[in-house]
Amino acid sequence: MLGSIENVIVLDIETTINAPSPHFGASPAYPNNRAVMYGYRLLYGEPETKTTTDFNEIAEAILIPGDTLVVGHNLSFDLYYLLNMAERVNRTDFLNKTFYVWDTQKFYYMQTGRATVSPSLEFVAEAMSVPFKKDVEIKERFNAGIGSDKIDEELLADYLVEDVNVTAEVFRRQGRFCKNRGSKYTLYMMEMMQGIFATTHMSRNGLCFDTESATKEVEILQSKQKVLTDNAIARYSKLHPEDAAIEFNINSSLQVETLLWGGTVKTRKHVPKLDEQGNEMFYKSGKQIGEKKMKWETGSVLITGLADQETKEFFEKKGWEIKGGANTLKNIQKYGGDDAKQLANDILEIRKGAKSISTYYKPYIDFEVGGKIHPNYNHNITQTGRLSSSKPNMQNISGKK
Repeated sequence: MLGSIENVIVLDIETTINAPSPHFGASPAYPNNRAVMYGYRLLYGEPETKTTTDFNEIAEAILIPGDTLVVGHNLSFDLYYLLNMAERVNRTDFLNKTFYVWDTQKFYYMQTGRATVSPSLEFVAEAMSVPFKKDVEIKERFNAGIGSDKIDEELLADYLVEDVNVTAEVFRRQGRFCKNRGSKYTLYMMEMMQGIFATTHMSRNGLCFDTESATKEVEILQSKQKVLTDNAIARYSKLHPEDAAIEFNINSSLQVETLLWGGTVKTRKHVPKLDEQGNEMFYKSGKQIGEKKMKWETGSVLITGLADQETKEFFEKKGWEIKGGANTLKNIQKYGGDDAKQLANDILEIRKGAKSISTYYKPYIDFEVGGKIHPNYNHNITQTGRLSSSKPNMQNISGKK
């Protein structure tokens, strides 16, 4: 199969990192990011590795008549940028072009039984004993969030040429491995690779998302959470002396356990700060001049808990955990006394709202661009080989309201 393809082009692209949010980084989904320099090498014909800042040059190299195989490492990233640039300069001939793809990262991931997820080019080269000159300086700049547009063109070109050459050699060795395994194995690998083309288009097309409605839903949930949290803290306050302010974290299962079943909890009071003679201290300058200096005084207090003796005995009889986790709270909802039951209802509702905001609403809002979300579809991350989604995870949408 590989031998019948007339044109093979190995490429790599360096890009900007213009997104204001770390969520996007160099993502091609962010419209202000662009390709800065392309590196490519035609394996059949002129063997020289070239670099260019002109998309049309690399487009023409791919649009050579006949079947073309485009090779890269983590190729979906480069494909996304190629399609973006083709659309930007109105190259419909490129957008309509059908070509084969080969991702050296995906091949290594599959070849090794998914033992290493998303292996870097450096990792694969080392594993296959392919010489690779590491440019530590440029790597450090990329890791620091410095885009390719802020790096000297000559240095960037050298870096790009090395990446393309290493990718080409890795591809050659993978091709020989396929040849030794036979035509069925090669065909299988080629078929598996073509999914990259499909998911890149899926990511570019994106999913419509109503950020305005989502933001309103978040505000409603946060308002509801505040009321429920205040209610829970108010119940907590009934269990301790008025002069001891208990620090209550509604998300702490340990503290919820103490609130339900009793125990020792930390307290914190704001008390006047005293000098060495025991006199209260006051600010002598600045905006707080004349005001009393205060400090936090910590301590502890023993509380009895909201769950009555009957509830405790019932739980012990059933052999259920007397803790503050979700299972305990759900059992309290059914079998607890009124005060404990109301607390369990409130805390479970608070946690449900927090889950909705942090897992569903906020990631989608963060990654929305122009009314759409453009998630990554990852081929090389799971140990089972299944497709996964990230930035944001669109495979984690709850069916529950």
